[in-house]
Amino acid sequence: MAFASHVYQFQNNPGTFVYLTNEITIQFTSGVNGTKVSSLAGKFNLIESKSVNFLPNTFVFLVSKQATINPIKIAHSLIAIPEVIAAEPNIFIHQETHSHPQHSLYSQQWYLNHNGGPQLVTLSHIAVDPAWDITRANRSVVLGVVDDSFDLNHPDFQGMGKIVAPRDLKENDFLPLPVEKESSHGTACAGIPVAEENGSGVVGVAPGCALMSIRTTGFLDDDSIESIFNWAVVKGASVILCS
Repeated sequence: MAFASHVYQFQNNPGTFVYLTNEITIQFTSGVNGTKVSSLAGKFNLIESKSVNFLPNTFVFLVSKQATINPIKIAHSLIAIPEVIAAEPNIFIHQETHSHPQHSLYSQQWYLNHNGGPQLVTLSHIAVDPAWDITRANRSVVLGVVDDSFDLNHPDFQGMGKIVAPRDLKENDFLPLPVEKESSHGTACAGIPVAEENGSGVVGVAPGCALMSIRTTGFLDDDSIESIFNWAVVKGASVILCS
């Protein structure tokens, strides 16, 4: 056996494993010469492997069999030394397959991701899965949607902090709800970007975002447009969708 070390997990994602290699990259200050580099390497039982061409005074070291602590702990000790600018262990993470929401209608949301099918043109989707591997967004990002009305009681708009500063400019109140027999185009438009990831219905492109629903007066002129954008800006909308 050439090398063995710890395996780590993320607290909120226990299915992902972080593995350590026996490599540490170290960048020294400009005043450190070869003798000092060798001295520091010997102190931590490191063996110089190669230099990093595009960074000055930077080298890749191998952790020898004589080392008594793992590469992460060695790097932490090195970074506390004044002559060391950076010390980073070479870790690797096994790439996970993309996760898919367990929503009842997700398979019909072809615009998010699909593998082809009747009337579906190849790549006619936004390939949302790689983005979801990075983030599903959070409530600090508020999407302002401007439309006719919004069913704020819809299950896809429920959740702590989901609805932020709703406004009804038509009725001049703060409940932009649809009236009886109204199609509520705004409900559908808001669902596409921010429908909550709650296991039912559809899921939005950025389900973690908050929703600011703004119902228009039904007419658009300078004053009404200014009212829409003034409300959105003052109340902290990060993005505004004028569907």
